[in-house]
Amino acid sequence: MPALRYFGRGEGVPSRLKSSGWTLVEHAKQADAMVIETYDNQDQDYRKRLEGTITLVRNALDEIAVSQVKTLIIVTDQSSTAGEKRKGVDATNLQAACPNGIHGFGSLTAETLGRIAAQQGITTRIFRLYNLNDDDAFQLLEQGLQTEATNSDYEVMSFGA
Repeated sequence: MPALRYFGRGEGVPSRLKSSGWTLVEHAKQADAMVIETYDNQDQDYRKRLEGTITLVRNALDEIAVSQVKTLIIVTDQSSTAGEKRKGVDATNLQAACPNGIHGFGSLTAETLGRIAAQQGITTRIFRLYNLNDDDAFQLLEQGLQTEATNSDYEVMSFGA
């Protein structure tokens, strides 16, 4: 059975991963893949609010540095691109960094920190999800974990926009 290290709020994703055949492990040293599920905890203190994004990814990267992880998936929302477009940014460019508030900055930073994993040779995929039900979101996650590496070590994909 493949081994997976999970970072996130917990809820339904870990149990669904187990039922899909993944063995959840306590440290990335034992993992083949890693999933980081970011979230907006809605805290009024901006430092605490970033715990669901930047803190999760930073902690995961500490483990990745000493692991054999081959695949990393960071699941986030589209808050890194949902903010007001900056001057000079083409309004049709849906991938342009336009953070929507402090959570948007956290999500953008989480996506950027994912590049560190890619630079270490880990296939890294960023899934920006918007208005997907849990079943559709989990199906995308499962497909991402099963998909072989592409020509790119770092991919950003938006779903449900």
